[in-house]
Amino acid sequence: MSPSPDANTCFELIARHQVTVAALVPPALALWLQAAPSNKAALSSLQLMQVGGAKLSESLARQVPDVLGCQLQQVLGMAEGLVNYTRLDDDLDTIVTTQGRPMCSLDEVKVLNAEGEEVANGEVGELATRGPYTIRGYYNAPEHNAKVFDDDGFYHSGDLVCRNDNGYLTVVGRDKDQINRGGEKIAAEEIENLLLKHELIMHSALVSMPDTMMGEKAALLLCRKPRVTA
Repeated sequence: MSPSPDANTCFELIARHQVTVAALVPPALALWLQAAPSNKAALSSLQLMQVGGAKLSESLARQVPDVLGCQLQQVLGMAEGLVNYTRLDDDLDTIVTTQGRPMCSLDEVKVLNAEGEEVANGEVGELATRGPYTIRGYYNAPEHNAKVFDDDGFYHSGDLVCRNDNGYLTVVGRDKDQINRGGEKIAAEEIENLLLKHELIMHSALVSMPDTMMGEKAALLLCRKPRVTA
Protein backbone atom coordinates (compact mmCIF):
# COMPACT_ATOMS: atom_id res chain seq x y z
CA MET A 1 0.00 0.00 0.00
CA SER A 2 1.35 3.39 -0.95
CA PRO A 3 1.11 6.18 1.64
CA SER A 4 0.24 8.58 -1.18
CA PRO A 5 -0.91 8.50 -4.83
CA ASP A 6 2.00 10.82 -5.65
CA ALA A 7 3.63 9.66 -8.87
CA ASN A 8 7.22 9.61 -7.59
CA THR A 9 6.26 7.66 -4.47
CA CYS A 10 4.22 5.11 -6.43
CA PHE A 11 6.71 4.75 -9.28
CA GLU A 12 9.42 3.80 -6.79
CA LEU A 13 7.15 1.16 -5.24
CA ILE A 14 6.19 -0.21 -8.66
CA ALA A 15 9.84 -0.61 -9.59
CA ARG A 16 10.83 -2.12 -6.23
CA HIS A 17 7.99 -4.67 -6.05
CA GLN A 18 7.47 -5.18 -9.81
CA VAL A 19 3.81 -4.21 -9.53
CA THR A 20 1.69 -5.36 -12.48
CA VAL A 21 -1.73 -3.81 -11.70
CA ALA A 22 -2.59 -0.39 -10.29
CA ALA A 23 -5.89 1.43 -9.71
CA LEU A 24 -6.39 5.18 -9.74
CA VAL A 25 -9.02 7.90 -9.85
CA PRO A 26 -8.80 10.21 -12.89
CA PRO A 27 -7.09 13.18 -11.15
CA ALA A 28 -4.29 10.93 -9.88
CA LEU A 29 -3.96 9.35 -13.33
CA ALA A 30 -3.46 12.82 -14.82
CA LEU A 31 -0.52 13.38 -12.46
CA TRP A 32 0.99 10.00 -13.32
CA LEU A 33 0.73 10.76 -17.03
CA GLN A 34 2.62 14.00 -16.43
CA ALA A 35 5.42 12.26 -14.56
CA ALA A 36 5.70 9.05 -16.59
CA PRO A 37 7.76 10.21 -19.61
CA SER A 38 10.83 10.76 -17.42
CA ASN A 39 10.25 7.54 -15.42
CA LYS A 40 9.60 4.92 -18.11
CA ALA A 41 12.01 2.37 -16.63
CA ALA A 42 10.23 2.38 -13.27
CA LEU A 43 6.96 1.35 -14.93
CA SER A 44 8.28 -1.54 -17.02
CA SER A 45 6.43 -4.16 -14.93
CA LEU A 46 3.04 -2.41 -15.11
CA GLN A 47 0.53 -4.34 -17.23
CA LEU A 48 -2.88 -2.95 -16.30
CA MET A 49 -4.21 0.39 -15.10
CA GLN A 50 -7.74 0.37 -13.69
CA VAL A 51 -9.45 3.76 -13.53
CA GLY A 52 -12.75 4.54 -11.83
CA GLY A 53 -14.40 6.64 -9.16
CA ALA A 54 -15.20 9.45 -11.61
CA LYS A 55 -15.61 9.93 -15.34
CA LEU A 56 -12.33 9.51 -17.22
CA SER A 57 -12.03 11.81 -20.21
CA GLU A 58 -11.27 10.21 -23.55
CA SER A 59 -8.24 12.47 -24.00
CA LEU A 60 -6.60 11.08 -20.84
CA ALA A 61 -7.71 7.52 -21.57
CA ARG A 62 -5.99 7.48 -24.95
CA GLN A 63 -2.67 8.43 -23.37
CA VAL A 64 -2.45 5.41 -21.06
CA PRO A 65 -1.10 2.74 -23.47
CA ASP A 66 1.64 4.95 -24.91
CA VAL A 67 2.61 7.01 -21.87
CA LEU A 68 2.29 4.37 -19.12
CA GLY A 69 3.03 1.41 -21.40
CA CYS A 70 0.14 -0.70 -20.11
CA GLN A 71 -3.46 -1.56 -20.84
CA LEU A 72 -6.34 0.55 -19.56
CA GLN A 73 -9.45 -0.87 -17.92
CA GLN A 74 -12.28 1.53 -17.12
CA VAL A 75 -14.55 0.84 -14.16
CA LEU A 76 -17.96 2.34 -13.38
CA GLY A 77 -19.37 1.33 -10.04
CA MET A 78 -21.41 2.64 -7.17
CA ALA A 79 -21.54 1.91 -3.46
CA GLU A 80 -25.18 0.92 -3.91
CA GLY A 81 -24.29 -1.98 -6.16
CA LEU A 82 -23.86 -2.10 -9.93
CA VAL A 83 -20.31 -2.50 -11.23
CA ASN A 84 -19.35 -2.14 -14.90
CA TYR A 85 -15.94 -2.54 -16.47
CA THR A 86 -14.33 -2.79 -19.87
CA ARG A 87 -12.99 -6.23 -20.74
CA LEU A 88 -9.32 -6.95 -21.36
CA ASP A 89 -10.04 -8.15 -24.90
CA ASP A 90 -12.15 -5.12 -25.88
CA ASP A 91 -10.95 -2.99 -28.78
CA LEU A 92 -9.21 0.29 -27.96
CA ASP A 93 -12.12 2.53 -28.96
CA THR A 94 -14.45 0.67 -26.61
CA ILE A 95 -11.96 0.96 -23.76
CA VAL A 96 -11.34 4.68 -24.14
CA THR A 97 -14.89 5.81 -24.95
CA THR A 98 -17.00 3.70 -22.56
CA GLN A 99 -17.03 2.79 -18.89
CA GLY A 100 -17.80 -0.85 -19.58
CA ARG A 101 -20.77 -3.17 -19.17
CA PRO A 102 -22.18 -4.94 -16.08
CA MET A 103 -19.98 -7.59 -14.53
CA CYS A 104 -22.93 -9.91 -13.80
CA SER A 105 -25.40 -11.35 -16.30
CA LEU A 106 -28.17 -10.87 -13.73
CA ASP A 107 -27.65 -7.12 -13.48
CA GLU A 108 -30.58 -5.23 -14.98
CA VAL A 109 -29.96 -1.80 -16.50
CA LYS A 110 -32.41 0.76 -17.81
CA VAL A 111 -31.67 4.13 -19.40
CA LEU A 112 -34.67 6.39 -18.80
CA ASN A 113 -35.89 9.77 -19.99
CA ALA A 114 -37.50 12.40 -17.74
CA GLU A 115 -40.86 10.62 -18.04
CA GLY A 116 -39.39 7.32 -16.82
CA GLU A 117 -39.51 5.68 -20.25
CA GLU A 118 -36.61 3.68 -21.65
CA VAL A 119 -34.69 5.43 -24.42
CA ALA A 120 -33.14 3.83 -27.49
CA ASN A 121 -29.51 2.77 -27.52
CA GLY A 122 -27.28 5.75 -28.22
CA GLU A 123 -29.63 8.21 -26.52
CA VAL A 124 -28.87 9.85 -23.18
CA GLY A 125 -30.93 9.09 -20.09
CA GLU A 126 -30.70 8.38 -16.38
CA LEU A 127 -29.16 5.09 -15.29
CA ALA A 128 -31.48 2.86 -13.28
CA THR A 129 -30.41 -0.57 -12.09
CA ARG A 130 -31.53 -3.65 -10.19
CA GLY A 131 -29.56 -6.80 -9.48
CA PRO A 132 -28.35 -9.44 -7.03
CA TYR A 133 -25.87 -7.14 -5.28
CA THR A 134 -27.64 -3.79 -5.66
CA ILE A 135 -29.33 -2.56 -2.48
CA ARG A 136 -33.10 -2.21 -2.26
CA GLY A 137 -33.03 0.74 0.13
CA TYR A 138 -31.00 2.87 2.53
CA TYR A 139 -31.29 2.10 6.22
CA ASN A 140 -33.81 4.22 8.09
CA ALA A 141 -34.22 6.70 5.21
CA PRO A 142 -37.77 6.30 3.87
CA GLU A 143 -37.99 9.78 2.33
CA HIS A 144 -34.77 9.36 0.37
CA ASN A 145 -35.72 5.82 -0.66
CA ALA A 146 -38.99 7.12 -2.09
CA LYS A 147 -36.99 9.45 -4.36
CA VAL A 148 -34.36 7.05 -5.69
CA PHE A 149 -36.08 3.64 -5.75
CA ASP A 150 -39.10 2.96 -7.95
CA ASP A 151 -41.93 0.52 -7.34
CA ASP A 152 -40.07 -2.24 -9.19
CA GLY A 153 -36.99 -1.94 -6.98
CA PHE A 154 -34.80 -0.18 -9.52
CA TYR A 155 -32.25 2.25 -8.06
CA HIS A 156 -32.15 5.56 -9.95
CA SER A 157 -28.52 6.64 -9.77
CA GLY A 158 -28.71 10.19 -11.07
CA ASP A 159 -26.00 9.37 -13.62
CA LEU A 160 -26.69 10.40 -17.20
CA VAL A 161 -25.47 7.68 -19.55
CA CYS A 162 -25.93 6.30 -23.02
CA ARG A 163 -25.76 2.61 -23.87
CA ASN A 164 -24.49 1.15 -27.12
CA ASP A 165 -25.80 -1.94 -28.88
CA ASN A 166 -23.30 -4.13 -27.01
CA GLY A 167 -24.55 -3.01 -23.61
CA TYR A 168 -21.59 -0.76 -22.82
CA LEU A 169 -22.30 2.43 -20.90
CA THR A 170 -20.75 5.84 -21.43
CA VAL A 171 -21.20 8.37 -18.66
CA VAL A 172 -22.34 11.75 -19.96
CA GLY A 173 -22.75 13.51 -16.62
CA ARG A 174 -25.11 13.84 -13.68
CA ASP A 175 -28.74 14.87 -13.95
CA LYS A 176 -27.87 18.01 -11.99
CA ASP A 177 -24.69 18.72 -14.00
CA GLN A 178 -26.58 20.90 -16.43
CA ILE A 179 -26.66 24.65 -16.74
CA ASN A 180 -30.05 26.03 -17.73
CA ARG A 181 -29.27 29.26 -19.57
CA GLY A 182 -32.51 30.83 -20.71
CA GLY A 183 -34.00 27.41 -21.39
CA GLU A 184 -30.94 26.07 -23.18
CA LYS A 185 -29.50 23.06 -21.35
CA ILE A 186 -25.69 23.04 -21.31
CA ALA A 187 -24.05 19.73 -20.35
CA ALA A 188 -21.14 20.71 -18.13
CA GLU A 189 -19.17 17.51 -18.66
CA GLU A 190 -19.31 17.79 -22.44
CA ILE A 191 -17.67 21.23 -22.28
CA GLU A 192 -15.16 20.04 -19.67
CA ASN A 193 -14.08 17.13 -21.88
CA LEU A 194 -13.58 19.42 -24.86
CA LEU A 195 -11.37 21.69 -22.77
CA LEU A 196 -9.27 18.74 -21.57
CA LYS A 197 -8.15 18.15 -25.14
CA HIS A 198 -6.10 21.36 -24.95
CA GLU A 199 -2.44 20.58 -24.37
CA LEU A 200 -2.08 23.10 -21.51
CA ILE A 201 -5.16 22.08 -19.46
CA MET A 202 -4.97 19.39 -16.76
CA HIS A 203 -8.40 19.79 -15.06
CA SER A 204 -11.55 21.73 -15.89
CA ALA A 205 -14.85 22.34 -14.16
CA LEU A 206 -17.92 24.13 -15.46
CA VAL A 207 -20.42 25.17 -12.79
CA SER A 208 -23.61 27.21 -12.77
CA MET A 209 -24.05 30.62 -11.25
CA PRO A 210 -27.24 32.69 -10.90
CA ASP A 211 -27.92 35.23 -13.63
CA THR A 212 -30.59 37.92 -13.30
CA MET A 213 -31.50 37.85 -16.99
CA MET A 214 -30.89 34.24 -18.13
CA GLY A 215 -31.55 32.41 -14.86
CA GLU A 216 -28.17 30.67 -14.85
CA LYS A 217 -24.78 31.31 -16.37
CA ALA A 218 -21.61 29.24 -16.62
CA ALA A 219 -18.45 29.77 -14.59
CA LEU A 220 -15.31 27.98 -15.72
CA LEU A 221 -12.47 26.84 -13.48
CA LEU A 222 -9.25 25.63 -15.09
CA CYS A 223 -6.09 24.04 -13.76
CA ARG A 224 -3.22 24.23 -16.18
CA LYS A 225 -0.49 21.65 -16.53
CA PRO A 226 2.76 22.41 -14.69
CA ARG A 227 5.32 24.32 -16.67
CA VAL A 228 8.19 22.17 -17.89
CA THR A 229 11.53 23.86 -17.34
CA ALA A 230 14.64 22.83 -19.19
